[in-house]
Amino acid sequence: MNEVVGLAEARAKLATVDIGKTSVWTVGVATVVGIIYVTLADPFPEQAPLDPIVVAANLAPIGTLTVAAPVDAPATAPAEVSAAPQVATSTPAAAVELQVAPAGDVAEGVP
Repeated sequence: MNEVVGLAEARAKLATVDIGKTSVWTVGVATVVGIIYVTLADPFPEQAPLDPIVVAANLAPIGTLTVAAPVDAPATAPAEVSAAPQVATSTPAAAVELQVAPAGDVAEGVP
């Protein structure tokens, strides 16, 4: 019976607590603690600047791409109409040629 009396006292105390006021105070305290942490602990240190030679090497072009003219389909005589279904064949619209520079040429011209 002693436990029930303790629960009744806890329930009576909780009934007097203003939940709106408590939540506002909780958010306020969390905000102040966060501001103090960001100000004193410096969790976002500045990054060291990147080496300009490395940046230039990473931004250098690695090759060229040229697109050839479309390949025309050879002229053929029209096929006779038949009752069997026909499978369509396609010709490539354009031939693509890719030229890649050798790996040693990437950093040329960089001071």
